[in-house]
This record gives sequence, structure tokens and C-alpha cells, in this order.
Amino acid sequence: MKKEKEPFLVYASPAVLAIGVMGFLLYLEVDYLDIGFSALGLWGVIGLWNIERLKKKK
Repeated sequence: MKKEKEPFLVYASPAVLAIGVMGFLLYLEVDYLDIGFSALGLWGVIGLWNIERLKKKK
């Protein structure tokens, strides 16, 4: 049985999003609590995207 490779974004997205969101929000001088909530929200969106992608595969 051959295992399919996961897309690169599945592995890189948490780190890329965390760094990108924090950098962007620090540039805009937003509070750290707001940065954390925004990053958690984006992490959840990517997680939901990955779940839906995996459902479509099966």
C-alpha cells in the first residue's frame, strides 16, 4: 500500500502563520493578547481545512 505525501503547507502552516501573524500584528502595534487570539483562530481555520481535505480523500 502506497502512502500519499501530505502537502508542504500541512507541515509548515503552523510555524509560518505564527511568525507571519505575530510580525504583522507587532508592526501594527497590537497587544500580545490580540496576537495570541488571532493566531489561534488562524490555526483553527487551517486545521478545519486539513480535516475537510482528508474527508474528501476518502
